[in-house]
Amino acid sequence: MAGITDIEQFKTALVSGGVRPTLFYITMGFPGAPPGEGVTQGNGDVGGPTINTLLSYTAKAASIPEEIISPIDVGYFGRKIKLSGDRTYRDWNISVIHTIENDGKGPDVRQRFEGWFIDLNKQVANIRTQNFLIPNNYKVDLMVNQMDQGGKVSSGYHLVGAFPIRIGDIRLSWDNQNTIEEYDVTFSYDYFYRESLRAFK
Repeated sequence: MAGITDIEQFKTALVSGGVRPTLFYITMGFPGAPPGEGVTQGNGDVGGPTINTLLSYTAKAASIPEEIISPIDVGYFGRKIKLSGDRTYRDWNISVIHTIENDGKGPDVRQRFEGWFIDLNKQVANIRTQNFLIPNNYKVDLMVNQMDQGGKVSSGYHLVGAFPIRIGDIRLSWDNQNTIEEYDVTFSYDYFYRESLRAFK
Protein backbone atom coordinates (compact mmCIF):
# COMPACT_ATOMS: atom_id res chain seq x y z
CA MET A 1 0.00 0.00 0.00
CA ALA A 2 1.46 3.33 -1.05
CA GLY A 3 2.44 5.52 1.86
CA ILE A 4 1.84 2.86 4.52
CA THR A 5 5.29 3.56 5.99
CA ASP A 6 4.64 7.31 6.22
CA ILE A 7 4.66 8.25 9.93
CA GLU A 8 2.51 11.35 9.31
CA GLN A 9 -0.22 9.25 7.70
CA PHE A 10 -0.02 6.93 10.69
CA LYS A 11 -0.54 9.87 13.05
CA THR A 12 -3.55 10.96 11.02
CA ALA A 13 -5.05 7.46 11.11
CA LEU A 14 -4.52 7.30 14.88
CA VAL A 15 -6.52 10.47 15.32
CA SER A 16 -7.97 9.50 18.74
CA GLY A 17 -4.59 8.50 20.16
CA GLY A 18 -5.78 4.93 20.66
CA VAL A 19 -7.96 3.38 23.37
CA ARG A 20 -6.32 2.96 26.80
CA PRO A 21 -6.89 -0.34 28.64
CA THR A 22 -6.90 1.40 32.03
CA LEU A 23 -9.90 3.62 31.27
CA PHE A 24 -12.84 1.37 32.09
CA TYR A 25 -15.30 0.53 34.86
CA ILE A 26 -17.89 -2.16 35.55
CA THR A 27 -21.55 -1.41 36.26
CA MET A 28 -23.50 -4.19 37.98
CA GLY A 29 -26.06 -4.61 40.72
CA PHE A 30 -26.27 -7.59 43.06
CA PRO A 31 -29.52 -9.59 43.10
CA GLY A 32 -31.77 -8.79 46.01
CA ALA A 33 -29.92 -5.61 46.98
CA PRO A 34 -32.19 -2.90 48.41
CA PRO A 35 -33.03 -0.14 45.90
CA GLY A 36 -30.29 2.48 45.82
CA GLU A 37 -27.83 0.49 47.92
CA GLY A 38 -24.27 1.11 46.81
CA VAL A 39 -25.48 3.39 44.03
CA THR A 40 -24.51 6.99 43.41
CA GLN A 41 -25.48 9.53 40.78
CA GLY A 42 -23.07 9.55 37.85
CA ASN A 43 -20.79 12.60 37.70
CA GLY A 44 -22.65 14.08 40.66
CA ASP A 45 -25.47 15.32 38.43
CA VAL A 46 -28.97 15.23 39.88
CA GLY A 47 -31.04 12.95 37.72
CA GLY A 48 -27.96 11.64 35.96
CA PRO A 49 -27.24 7.97 35.28
CA THR A 50 -26.83 5.75 38.30
CA ILE A 51 -23.58 3.83 38.81
CA ASN A 52 -23.19 0.91 41.19
CA THR A 53 -20.09 1.84 43.15
CA LEU A 54 -19.41 -1.58 44.65
CA LEU A 55 -17.75 -3.00 41.54
CA SER A 56 -17.02 0.26 39.73
CA TYR A 57 -14.30 1.05 42.27
CA THR A 58 -12.99 -2.44 43.02
CA ALA A 59 -13.00 -4.35 39.70
CA LYS A 60 -9.40 -3.66 38.64
CA ALA A 61 -9.18 -5.91 35.57
CA ALA A 62 -11.69 -7.26 33.07
CA SER A 63 -11.94 -7.74 29.31
CA ILE A 64 -14.06 -6.94 26.31
CA PRO A 65 -15.87 -10.29 25.88
CA GLU A 66 -14.71 -12.59 23.12
CA GLU A 67 -16.90 -13.16 20.07
CA ILE A 68 -17.02 -16.70 18.67
CA ILE A 69 -18.90 -18.25 15.77
CA SER A 70 -18.02 -21.92 15.53
CA PRO A 71 -17.57 -23.30 11.99
CA ILE A 72 -19.43 -26.39 10.79
CA ASP A 73 -17.42 -28.88 8.73
CA VAL A 74 -19.39 -30.42 5.86
CA GLY A 75 -17.84 -33.32 3.98
CA TYR A 76 -18.11 -33.90 0.23
CA PHE A 77 -16.26 -36.78 -1.48
CA GLY A 78 -13.49 -36.71 1.09
CA ARG A 79 -13.13 -32.92 1.06
CA LYS A 80 -14.52 -30.56 3.67
CA ILE A 81 -15.90 -27.08 3.43
CA LYS A 82 -16.62 -24.80 6.36
CA LEU A 83 -19.96 -23.11 6.96
CA SER A 84 -20.88 -20.55 9.56
CA GLY A 85 -22.34 -22.04 12.73
CA ASP A 86 -23.88 -20.59 15.87
CA ARG A 87 -22.55 -18.04 18.30
CA THR A 88 -21.09 -19.33 21.55
CA TYR A 89 -20.21 -17.33 24.65
CA ARG A 90 -17.31 -18.29 26.85
CA ASP A 91 -17.14 -17.55 30.56
CA TRP A 92 -16.00 -14.05 31.51
CA ASN A 93 -13.55 -13.06 34.26
CA ILE A 94 -12.84 -10.02 36.40
CA SER A 95 -10.20 -9.33 39.06
CA VAL A 96 -11.45 -7.60 42.20
CA ILE A 97 -9.58 -5.68 44.90
CA HIS A 98 -10.45 -7.11 48.32
CA THR A 99 -11.91 -4.49 50.63
CA ILE A 100 -13.77 -4.65 53.93
CA GLU A 101 -16.64 -2.24 54.46
CA ASN A 102 -16.76 -1.23 58.11
CA ASP A 103 -18.80 1.94 57.81
CA GLY A 104 -22.15 0.32 58.55
CA LYS A 105 -23.22 0.24 54.90
CA GLY A 106 -23.25 -3.54 54.60
CA PRO A 107 -20.98 -6.43 53.62
CA ASP A 108 -18.00 -6.07 51.32
CA VAL A 109 -18.01 -7.12 47.67
CA ARG A 110 -16.63 -10.62 48.29
CA GLN A 111 -19.25 -11.26 50.99
CA ARG A 112 -21.91 -10.29 48.47
CA PHE A 113 -20.53 -12.76 45.94
CA GLU A 114 -20.36 -15.45 48.65
CA GLY A 115 -23.97 -14.72 49.63
CA TRP A 116 -24.95 -15.01 45.96
CA PHE A 117 -23.30 -18.45 45.87
CA ILE A 118 -25.08 -19.56 49.05
CA ASP A 119 -28.43 -18.56 47.55
CA LEU A 120 -27.60 -20.50 44.38
CA ASN A 121 -26.59 -23.63 46.28
CA LYS A 122 -26.31 -23.96 50.06
CA GLN A 123 -23.20 -25.75 51.33
CA VAL A 124 -24.91 -28.21 53.68
CA ALA A 125 -28.54 -28.38 52.61
CA ASN A 126 -27.63 -28.60 48.90
CA ILE A 127 -30.72 -26.58 47.94
CA ARG A 128 -31.38 -23.24 46.29
CA THR A 129 -32.99 -20.25 47.96
CA GLN A 130 -36.70 -20.21 47.13
CA ASN A 131 -36.51 -16.84 45.39
CA PHE A 132 -33.71 -18.12 43.16
CA LEU A 133 -35.85 -20.92 41.72
CA ILE A 134 -36.69 -18.34 39.05
CA PRO A 135 -33.53 -17.79 36.93
CA ASN A 136 -34.25 -14.11 36.30
CA ASN A 137 -34.04 -13.55 40.06
CA TYR A 138 -30.39 -14.66 40.29
CA LYS A 139 -29.21 -13.43 36.89
CA VAL A 140 -28.14 -9.81 36.41
CA ASP A 141 -27.09 -7.60 33.53
CA LEU A 142 -23.73 -5.87 33.71
CA MET A 143 -21.85 -3.34 31.63
CA VAL A 144 -18.19 -3.00 30.70
CA ASN A 145 -17.74 0.70 30.01
CA GLN A 146 -14.68 2.13 28.25
CA MET A 147 -13.84 5.82 28.42
CA ASP A 148 -11.90 8.11 26.14
CA GLN A 149 -9.04 10.20 27.46
CA GLY A 150 -11.47 13.01 28.17
CA GLY A 151 -13.33 10.82 30.69
CA LYS A 152 -16.46 10.23 28.58
CA VAL A 153 -17.83 6.73 27.97
CA SER A 154 -16.85 5.83 24.41
CA SER A 155 -18.25 2.31 24.25
CA GLY A 156 -20.19 -0.08 26.43
CA TYR A 157 -20.59 -3.85 26.25
CA HIS A 158 -23.78 -5.21 27.81
CA LEU A 159 -23.61 -8.76 29.23
CA VAL A 160 -27.12 -10.19 29.67
CA GLY A 161 -28.15 -12.84 32.19
CA ALA A 162 -24.87 -13.06 34.09
CA PHE A 163 -24.23 -14.94 37.33
CA PRO A 164 -21.01 -16.01 39.08
CA ILE A 165 -19.80 -19.60 38.69
CA ARG A 166 -16.44 -19.25 40.45
CA ILE A 167 -15.07 -17.07 43.24
CA GLY A 168 -11.30 -17.35 43.20
CA ASP A 169 -9.08 -17.92 46.21
CA ILE A 170 -7.12 -15.19 48.00
CA ARG A 171 -3.48 -16.02 48.54
CA LEU A 172 -2.27 -15.32 52.08
CA SER A 173 1.42 -15.17 52.96
CA TRP A 174 3.62 -13.46 55.55
CA ASP A 175 6.04 -12.70 52.73
CA ASN A 176 3.57 -10.67 50.66
CA GLN A 177 4.38 -7.20 51.93
CA ASN A 178 3.22 -3.96 50.34
CA THR A 179 0.43 -5.64 48.39
CA ILE A 180 -3.37 -5.55 48.47
CA GLU A 181 -5.38 -8.75 48.35
CA GLU A 182 -7.30 -9.48 45.18
CA TYR A 183 -9.27 -12.37 43.70
CA ASP A 184 -10.95 -13.41 40.47
CA VAL A 185 -14.64 -13.94 39.78
CA THR A 186 -15.85 -15.93 36.77
CA PHE A 187 -19.28 -15.28 35.28
CA SER A 188 -21.45 -17.27 32.91
CA TYR A 189 -23.91 -15.25 30.83
CA ASP A 190 -26.47 -15.69 28.07
CA TYR A 191 -25.17 -13.25 25.46
CA PHE A 192 -23.70 -9.78 25.04
CA TYR A 193 -23.97 -6.88 22.64
CA ARG A 194 -22.23 -3.57 22.11
CA GLU A 195 -24.51 -0.79 23.30
CA SER A 196 -24.04 1.31 20.14
CA LEU A 197 -25.16 -1.71 18.04
CA ARG A 198 -28.18 -2.50 20.21
CA ALA A 199 -30.62 -1.99 17.31
CA PHE A 200 -28.96 -4.86 15.46
CA LYS A 201 -28.85 -7.40 18.30
